[in-house]
Amino acid sequence: DGDPEEDDELPGDGALRDTAEDEASIAQELEEFSCELRPDFVLPSSALVAALMTPLRETSSPTPSSSRDPTPPPIPPSGTALYPQPLPAKSVRKIAVPMPMPSSPSSMEFFPEDVEPLYMPPLTLRMDTIRRLLGRLLSPELVQNQVVFDDIPRSLGAEWLCRGEPGRLETGLAEGRSPLSSGAVPALQFSSDFESGNLKRAIRVYDDEYDLVLNSDINSGTHHTQWFYFCIENTTPGVVFRFNIINMEKSTSLFNEGQMPLVFSEREFTSQGTGWVRGGEDITYLRNPYVARRLKRKGRLETRSYYTLHSSLRFQHALDRVYVAYSYPYTYSDLKRYLHTLSEGRPQLSEYFVRQDFCRSLGDNVCDLLTITSRSSAASIPVHQRKVVVVSARVHPGETVASWMAKGLVDFLVDPVDEHARALRENFVWKIVP
Repeated sequence: DGDPEEDDELPGDGALRDTAEDEASIAQELEEFSCELRPDFVLPSSALVAALMTPLRETSSPTPSSSRDPTPPPIPPSGTALYPQPLPAKSVRKIAVPMPMPSSPSSMEFFPEDVEPLYMPPLTLRMDTIRRLLGRLLSPELVQNQVVFDDIPRSLGAEWLCRGEPGRLETGLAEGRSPLSSGAVPALQFSSDFESGNLKRAIRVYDDEYDLVLNSDINSGTHHTQWFYFCIENTTPGVVFRFNIINMEKSTSLFNEGQMPLVFSEREFTSQGTGWVRGGEDITYLRNPYVARRLKRKGRLETRSYYTLHSSLRFQHALDRVYVAYSYPYTYSDLKRYLHTLSEGRPQLSEYFVRQDFCRSLGDNVCDLLTITSRSSAASIPVHQRKVVVVSARVHPGETVASWMAKGLVDFLVDPVDEHARALRENFVWKIVP
């Protein structure tokens, strides 16, 4: 996952910015997309077409669909408002401690049982997407460009700007509705104020279409926007809603190879016990006209294009709360809970397992180090003569898949009855940063 030139770099001074610099960086990121919010915003047709007409690789053949039943994301306690009180400026995007324990079952209690399905797009999807985007240029009077969610306070002075409370916007319009809205489809409500949530802004383009901007990974020396995790409420069944995440940064994506977003519906979970499922339609990943200009280390100026993940969802229930994620969430709380309960059912774990604090992350969270090796005197190879295997899970906060891989490795190595695991413990010293 990621560009080797970026991923191998150590965090520079920019990763330890103070609060003022962090807020200035956020404002600079938003400026790249602010033009889209202006009523008079028009992109040159040639630029848009050139940006979109990029080669796409053939999508892999789909595999049979299967049901999923992992854990639901955190559910706010009953009685809490959808949007919390505004965060003080000094705490914007600085989440150093895990959120409260979710009231729903932990994701550690579920695992996929079958091969996940792949999406096979229709042959005309790419051109249909381009035509839909060109419709914004041909009929700009129909484009609403209404900000319906923003997670950081912004300055006063324009009716579409946030008045200081994340998530709630004072638009100056009756009921917060765009003058171009037909009113037939109520506006969706967005939030991401939970652990691993990272939605920065939601813009209503039409009644049934939204452009989304993500927060980059926190404390990353270079900005990374690949992971996404947010919540949608006030859903209307039967309507196909289109979502365009417009600040993706990778030049290629598995979403062009059949990957689908993960979707969790609270109504489906409470009524049928259905957890996370792969879902969505019209999924494609294309370069867009936005360009990011960043001053990198050693004074080297880098210019990169942004990419858009296009997808659509058809909600099954009215007034549902639906979570959408890039992959199965694996939060810091999940990790701590897993390590705390690892000894359950393994009374002899202390004979070959040691957990210790390795360091602290830039967010001041404890980073664990797990040592797994047999300390029995009956082992054929003494501990000091064994080779050491070092395994590190995620590097950037959004790389949850690496955490799941590390969990599977730990589960296997500490198995008290598996002969292969026993042999690996007796012949190697395993150092794992989960």
